[in-house]
Amino acid sequence: FMAMKNKNLLLITIMLVIMLVPSCSRDDLVLDQDYVTVSDIVHYCHCDRLISIFFDRDVNTIIEQCNNKEIKVKGHIDYNAFNEGFLNYGFKLNSFYLIDFRNETKILVCLNDDFLCSNNDTLVTSQDSAIINKILNSNETDMCYIKGILYSHDESIGLSRKILTNIRMNNEDDIIFKSDIDY
Repeated sequence: FMAMKNKNLLLITIMLVIMLVPSCSRDDLVLDQDYVTVSDIVHYCHCDRLISIFFDRDVNTIIEQCNNKEIKVKGHIDYNAFNEGFLNYGFKLNSFYLIDFRNETKILVCLNDDFLCSNNDTLVTSQDSAIINKILNSNETDMCYIKGILYSHDESIGLSRKILTNIRMNNEDDIIFKSDIDY
């Protein structure tokens, strides 16, 4: 009789674990409600690994999970890359990296969503200049909070494909810095 009770208890426990596992999924990430970390968004959008998927439908399903979604993300500006880009392009710089210092995960942030996100010279808008000035006036220790729109696409790499995701922002109100340090 006791062995039967233990088996039932074990069965109930296993069923509870199976039912609870889906609620721990990363799919519960709400992109535009609270500021998520760079690592969370990179993992959620599958842009942290190569995928061996040959079927466009599957790749498109993954891309649709993030593409054109509003996002609030927090991290630190990768000042080494930003300063190098600013030296080369000045106010024509149209992108920078936001980094999660805990694990060095990065995501590309585009200053103007009207252009392809690249380091090519583009038309400089006053909004782009205002964003760059905001970054230039920030401290490297400041946490950066960005609101924007995710843009996802895939790129073939040999027999695999990689999902690439970046964040598009439009104006200086979409980026704020907060310091934990009183200067």
